[in-house]
Amino acid sequence: MISSVSTTRHRRIRSIAAMVAVGAAVAVQFGSAQLASAAPAAVTAAAGASTGGPPVCVTTDVYVTDNSAFGANNGGLIHVTKSNGARNSLSENNNPVGGPSFETPWGMTSDANGDLLVAEQAMVGATPPGLIRVDKATGVRTLLSNNTTPAGGPDFSTPSGIAVEADGSILVADLSAFPKGGGGAGGVIRVDPVTGVRTTLSRNGSPAGGPAFDGPMDIAVADSGDIYVANTFGNTIMKVDPVTGARTLVSRNNSPAGGPSFVWPWGMTMAPDGDILISDSSAFGGDGGIIRVDPATGARSTLSSNTSPAGGPSFDHPGDLIVDRCGHILVTDSGAEAIYQVDLTTGTRTTVSDNTSSGSPAYAWPMGIAATSLVVDIIDVPLEPGLPGLPG
Repeated sequence: MISSVSTTRHRRIRSIAAMVAVGAAVAVQFGSAQLASAAPAAVTAAAGASTGGPPVCVTTDVYVTDNSAFGANNGGLIHVTKSNGARNSLSENNNPVGGPSFETPWGMTSDANGDLLVAEQAMVGATPPGLIRVDKATGVRTLLSNNTTPAGGPDFSTPSGIAVEADGSILVADLSAFPKGGGGAGGVIRVDPVTGVRTTLSRNGSPAGGPAFDGPMDIAVADSGDIYVANTFGNTIMKVDPVTGARTLVSRNNSPAGGPSFVWPWGMTMAPDGDILISDSSAFGGDGGIIRVDPATGARSTLSSNTSPAGGPSFDHPGDLIVDRCGHILVTDSGAEAIYQVDLTTGTRTTVSDNTSSGSPAYAWPMGIAATSLVVDIIDVPLEPGLPGLPG
């Protein structure tokens, strides 16, 4: 999701070069969370901005989980330079050494501090399922929560999607949690971002009533605080009350009638206008695409498929997606082994990075995605004589 622009007032700026000379700070956004004020050198990413114009936004870095890029049972994180698509290893079990191991890293988001949070599914079983925090600068991995750390609370089974609430709490959509006690088929677990303590927000039977979970794959939080879940096996989109956990149906095939059909709704994020964006890995004849859902009516419409609009790279099973701070959709595609950018209005597709881009490792199964964007807000205030590059 997109957060609001943070405005930092500067001395009068004649150019980006002058901004660097003055030493003004800029607001930096990471996914849906603001990180901090960046060092002046970071401003060069937005070179060419005009004085007094609208804020300049540039997405600089993309982060991708890939559960097969580093060898058998060794997934990890790939860093992508957005400007040229170049790939390099950010974090995997041999680099840096130490910390919890990746086996099947899946969904990813950023926390309030800008660290990356990764859902480790541990499909083979050597690594326990849980949440791993990764420093996006160093790649250092630390364990936030698994079924024994800390003790107590619901167990993870197949943690898949992650979202962060306004207070920093972490929500996890787990495909197959709660197998005992009459529940099953997955649910939503809330995790304390400091202690890692796990609590149940919603599962089948708790609270009673409402549509049933059947393989919840991804999760998103609206500005209102409402929680939305992509119920993959059930081919539905559900809303979950953030306080009570009550479940209501938002959209399913034929309810409402019309629009594209869900086949395998996989990834989920929120558009700036509040609509829900769903990447369906097998819709539109099997290649997949992006479906827009009205959260009030459940109406479904096509945002992007291989024939609408025509041209651009083709989807081949799209996975996770986000809307970056600059208003672009970024989506992973496991079949194409690529990262695409999709225009939020027209659905036009362009390639950000694929295995023809420079660097390594090669994509094998790109899944989760996050991004860093720079937002530079230039505001005129009275001149201060004597500053470098200014009259005085």
